[in-house]
Amino acid sequence: MDLDSGRLSVKWLAWLPIERSPRTRICVLKQLTQHDHIKWLLRINGSSLADIARELDICASAVTIVSKGQSRSKRVEEAIAQATNMRPEQLWPERYPDPALAV
Repeated sequence: MDLDSGRLSVKWLAWLPIERSPRTRICVLKQLTQHDHIKWLLRINGSSLADIARELDICASAVTIVSKGQSRSKRVEEAIAQATNMRPEQLWPERYPDPALAV
């Protein structure tokens, strides 16, 4: 993956276990790219998903699942956001609807 551009290479795409549906493929690629972006942010800030798992005393796969958007955990989301010097709303905007739009 080219981390600077946030794009997946064709070589990387060949290994993705995705369905043949174009809609599913787009969703999987968006999640994968977002997850890789989070890992990159952690890396440049001197951390990793495994480090967060150790800090929270949970298994690494639980942190990965939250990072990929397959599950939610406020505690894990906040730990990842703190380690990347961002807010959870910035990392997962689809999870945090804009309160100004609420009726």
